[in-house]
Amino acid sequence: MPGEIYSMFADIFKTMGITRRELDDAEDELVLPKMTEMEKTGIADTGIDMIYDRKSVAISARNGIFSYKKRPVVVYIKEQYLDDKNITAKKFNKYHLCYCKALQTAEKQRRFYNRYVMVRRTKGDFWTRIHTKGSDYVVGDYMYRKLDICQDCLRMLNWKNFNAYCGSNPDNWWEYGDEKKRRAIVAAFSIDEFLHVMREELRAELRNELASAYRGR
Repeated sequence: MPGEIYSMFADIFKTMGITRRELDDAEDELVLPKMTEMEKTGIADTGIDMIYDRKSVAISARNGIFSYKKRPVVVYIKEQYLDDKNITAKKFNKYHLCYCKALQTAEKQRRFYNRYVMVRRTKGDFWTRIHTKGSDYVVGDYMYRKLDICQDCLRMLNWKNFNAYCGSNPDNWWEYGDEKKRRAIVAAFSIDEFLHVMREELRAELRNELASAYRGR
């Protein structure tokens, strides 16, 4: 498979200017549900609203990660409504890796599918517009803004052994443990690595589903 070939010939592909991501995408084009050119452009850059095609959005029952047409994504709020204090401090809403407690609460309040956007952009900056909370007044027009990662998502996924540095009480895990180690994991986090790892997990699940369907014939 292209992804496996990349690891065998990484130096050659690097010389040719071919990235692992490009090979992964080429393989996905062959075996996964097709995306339109508009979808490809949107999901790689400014995002696709989750409400756009809900039947193609999946939340993994195993670890809560999100996927669109079987491709892993991260999610965030594009239209952000913030109070003056957070606007001044540039404290924006975080982006999410999985169906964490904050997103579960948002869905219960019917503020999830109609607010969040899916994206596979890997630079850590997200296309956002900032409004004053409680109004539609725009205080910061659309631009790429650096967003922090939701640490509860890291905890739920136990990314890079994140849980080893959390407190034992799940209701206030951030108050104890080793904050310095947690911050180091946050600082080193790579969206590109995350998407690749989750892609491999989703592909393994897909192969198992196909194998089970074949055995059931």
